[in-house]
Amino acid sequence: MNNTITATLTKINNIGLFLNQDHVENEDNPISHLNHFCRKYPKIFKTIYRKVIPQLRAVSYWPNYCYLPTPLCNIILEAHKENMGVERSGSDGEILGALSSWFYTQGIYKFIPEVYDEIISTKCKGNIPVDAVKRLPQHSIYIETPKHSAMYGFFAHLDFDEESDKSQLRFLLNTPNGLIPVALNLGNWTIFDALKDYIIDVTSSFDKQDNNINEDYIEEELVPISAQCLSLVLYLCCEEPDIETINDELPIRAKPTKTKKGFVLHPPKKPKVWHVGKNISEQIKLINDYQNGKHNSPIAHIRKAHWHGVRTGKRGSVEEKLHYKWWPATLINGKKAA
Repeated sequence: MNNTITATLTKINNIGLFLNQDHVENEDNPISHLNHFCRKYPKIFKTIYRKVIPQLRAVSYWPNYCYLPTPLCNIILEAHKENMGVERSGSDGEILGALSSWFYTQGIYKFIPEVYDEIISTKCKGNIPVDAVKRLPQHSIYIETPKHSAMYGFFAHLDFDEESDKSQLRFLLNTPNGLIPVALNLGNWTIFDALKDYIIDVTSSFDKQDNNINEDYIEEELVPISAQCLSLVLYLCCEEPDIETINDELPIRAKPTKTKKGFVLHPPKKPKVWHVGKNISEQIKLINDYQNGKHNSPIAHIRKAHWHGVRTGKRGSVEEKLHYKWWPATLINGKKAA
């Protein structure tokens, strides 16, 4: 899969989705990208929260699951360029979209290796469960992707375009060649359709409209990467994800605190590393023991890992909800060997 990812990222660059950006030292660390952006655009995150967002909310609409839409990020950076003379790189708008809220939470999600492998190998079939995706634990998150030489990890956040009335799940892939933006336009469709619609939007915005979209390229190259990222994100959107608490707390969106100057957000003093899958890993180790002949039950069998969605509430009503859960591989009728 590493060779596939490397080839795919190269092709993304060639078709213009990966735009020129600055070189960042220690690029494998998401904090390095945050610090670089803060040096390039001093105080931009606090200015956006305290001044820009209140002003934009008065004239624009976007849902609460989106902290700051990327189209507005581009407008902010253009204004910043005129006022401050900062020469922006091509993908700074997408980077600002991911970092503007991550600055206040700095959540890094580390999956236990066995759980990570199991989740990315579990296919998310059918249409994207949009309702589940919109339950991201924080506005923007960073997930590490171990074992990938071409990608250290990725940022994920929900986005919204008021002009097209489209919601997106955006990925900002952290690679040795920089941060590469990819997105799924959310709707009642598959990952393939979501990517195709996104590529059409991007190429149109750069006057590169091509009616002959290379569907083989999307299916063979972009879908595998996006499917893995989506599976990891979906697990964190489950109702009861196996996340180890920090000071008895689970990850939540940044909350403002009341001060004499009003409500303000404060960034954490250091990143919060959330370990994911500790309890589930025990079940997976049990499966591995069985497959390696360390179980003594001859009638035991394995139920494969799978995604499972259950809807509650009246169909089509505001009470309707999709409860989405990932079930790891389970050993049925198995007992640990003595």
